[in-house]
Amino acid sequence: MNRFLALAAITLPAAAFIFLKPCIFLGMACKHMEGEAKSLTETTNRAQQAYYLEHGRLASSSKALGLGYPSKTDWNEYSFQNTPTSAIFYAVPIGSMASDRKGYVGAVFLDQKVEEKANPEELPLKNIICEARGPKATLAIKPTLRNSSPICPEGSAQTKVPR
Repeated sequence: MNRFLALAAITLPAAAFIFLKPCIFLGMACKHMEGEAKSLTETTNRAQQAYYLEHGRLASSSKALGLGYPSKTDWNEYSFQNTPTSAIFYAVPIGSMASDRKGYVGAVFLDQKVEEKANPEELPLKNIICEARGPKATLAIKPTLRNSSPICPEGSAQTKVPR
């Protein structure tokens, strides 16, 4: 009986830790799940820029951009939020291990200061990709444009230097 208790005292906390923090032990699986979200966020930002060049405005959906990915996969949920001067794309982790994974927010801003100058060589779009851990943190992120520079809000980190 003492052997059983000693073994239980060692294995139960370790098993509980593995169950509660699976991304620590399943690092490659979590990286794959995060990679899907980051890749689609980068693709959406680039597609927004191309869409703007062709149509003179930002798109409001992946369908308008011609991107054929679903709004939800096994690991992430994707959504858009638009204004006349910005397009924000959310890649929010869902399912198992969602709170341990990173989510991504891509934003493309129409910089009206650049647009007013009418310099044909300078694209009036600024973009940024921010990352945050977990679904609640990801949904709380809303990048902004300040002095013609996109910035990630506190609690998130920029993953790509804007062009």
